[in-house]
Amino acid sequence: IGKNYILMPASSYRLQKPSVTIAASATTSADSIVISLPNLQLFQTGNDYLLPIQLKSAKNQSTDIPADDTKKVVYIQVSVVENNIDPANSTVTGTAISRSGWTVTASGSYSGNAITRILDGNNATAWDSDGRMPAWVQLDMGASKTVKGFPIVPSYEYRNDNFINMEVYSSNNGTTWKLEGYYVGTTTSAGSTAANPDIKNVRFIMPVTARYFKFNVTKTTDGSYAGMAELNAVE
Repeated sequence: IGKNYILMPASSYRLQKPSVTIAASATTSADSIVISLPNLQLFQTGNDYLLPIQLKSAKNQSTDIPADDTKKVVYIQVSVVENNIDPANSTVTGTAISRSGWTVTASGSYSGNAITRILDGNNATAWDSDGRMPAWVQLDMGASKTVKGFPIVPSYEYRNDNFINMEVYSSNNGTTWKLEGYYVGTTTSAGSTAANPDIKNVRFIMPVTARYFKFNVTKTTDGSYAGMAELNAVE
């Protein structure tokens, strides 16, 4: 596929559980092998590593292990990225940044649910994507700001379309983007409402200074559409 990989250093991994059980007549196992990475300092950010794992023996099987090595090897890929997003999704504290002069664009919008709705100050209205995933929202703040994070109100118009996982990027020119990290969230609380919303906090571990931000939604509640009611920022 034209991608260069580095063989994982021998002391960087450990096979915690090297065997699995495949039931009779099944083609996959119910359990998994387990690999730990005890020496993360051996990995470098931005590199892609590859770990080949070869089947060595099998018990109580009806057929022999393939003689061809290529048919008994699987490859585990590890990509090392820097994640500047708090995995605990802690509340973003600080001063709200004025949204005056902000503009937003999106990968697409469902009829009547324009992206500008995420700046209309109304938790009951929402942007909804065009049904293609991933879906993205791009923010131009009009000027560079040092941002601690983004408290986001999920959609209460189409609750099933709310984002769960996102990639978050920053940029100084709207063209060259830096991946800040990965937001991994949860479904919207069933007891929450537009008047009392379940705020989704994208909090940076280290504040980010930039003019542009992009939120690339990779997983939603229903898997097809992405939604968002209000986008706010804190400095």
